[in-house]
Amino acid sequence: MNNQTDVSIRFKNYVDGEKKLERYAQTLAQIKSVTDGLDTGVAKSLAQSAKDTKNISKDVSTMAKLSKTAFNYSTIREFTRSINRLITAYGKAIDASTAYLENINLYQVAFEGNYKSADKFIDTMTEMYGLDESWLTRTVGIFKQLSNAMGVSAETGERLSTLLTQMSLDIASLYNVDMERASSVLQSAMAGQTKPIRGLTGGDITQATLQTTLDNLGIQRSIAELSFAEKRLIIIVSLTQQLNESIGDMGRTIESPANQIRVMNSQWDRMTRAVGNVLLPTIASILPYVNAILMVIKDRGLITGITK
Repeated sequence: MNNQTDVSIRFKNYVDGEKKLERYAQTLAQIKSVTDGLDTGVAKSLAQSAKDTKNISKDVSTMAKLSKTAFNYSTIREFTRSINRLITAYGKAIDASTAYLENINLYQVAFEGNYKSADKFIDTMTEMYGLDESWLTRTVGIFKQLSNAMGVSAETGERLSTLLTQMSLDIASLYNVDMERASSVLQSAMAGQTKPIRGLTGGDITQATLQTTLDNLGIQRSIAELSFAEKRLIIIVSLTQQLNESIGDMGRTIESPANQIRVMNSQWDRMTRAVGNVLLPTIASILPYVNAILMVIKDRGLITGITK
């Protein structure tokens, strides 16, 4: 295939991909208009649970009342059962909401407050592909931490973190694997592990291949002479060259069944987190009282009587 034909095919793929993304973005906008009202709907459906929870928290609003309640076996038993039922019923939603907060914390620590450009990347990926912000935030944050460990500059680390996140999406799309697995394989590759990336994509990051990459770049040094950070950078360069066919695959095949399932799963995760966002403030407000009651139960040796 000559260069002109190759360029034409690449351009056609790019244009087709852009058209699909534009059409897909319109669909996502319609979905968003529906899901924007989710919090209100969930809040109404959980109104009774919230009311019951508030009544319980009022009963134990002071330490004096707490002490009295702690010795009332039937009250404590019903209280703990109610909390247990609430957490069991909405546990996944609460976990999703708290996990997102933890992912944001990881992200902010990794970027040390300088994440304006990374924020834009996450917003773009969310709007273009309908992906879950929580997964994107965590993945970008992890790759940024790995970049920080390499000792590269903040700007270089930011570019690497977004590049590797995009590569994770494209690898997941091309090789039809879970996005988390694709991300994990790239993390292993950055650590110098050869088997995971070879097993999934066929990519080779052995010394011999990396030396060839180094020679092709015109760098007159051996792999053994490279620093830790330099070797990791060569690994990334080598993988981007070897996996060139995967670049942009998510965009080109966004309407494929496999990718639509990925988007559906991401949308479900977002909806679950929205439910958790409604519940979390109420749960957070009563947890101190729950913990206080449990400590009183433990200190007074009442566990046997309550669990009967």
